[in-house]
Amino acid sequence: MLLNEFLKEHRKVEKLEETATQQAKQIKALTTALKEQDAKIQKVSAHLETTKPAAQVVVSNQPPRFSPRGGCCFEFCGWHGPL
Repeated sequence: MLLNEFLKEHRKVEKLEETATQQAKQIKALTTALKEQDAKIQKVSAHLETTKPAAQVVVSNQPPRFSPRGGCCFEFCGWHGPL
């Protein structure tokens, strides 16, 4: 009786060890895939940084116009962007 119980438990332990080994292999494969994806993302990000156009600054020689009500006339001057 004790031998049968021991053998049952031993089989359970062997199955658990097999499962743990399979999970470790899966984790290793997923980690490798994740590192490859990270490398690809870094490569694309670096490429985007090198191909991104430089910011352009527009300088106007015209002073802002003022409305008769006082202050800048937002709807005419265009200096302020959308309201």
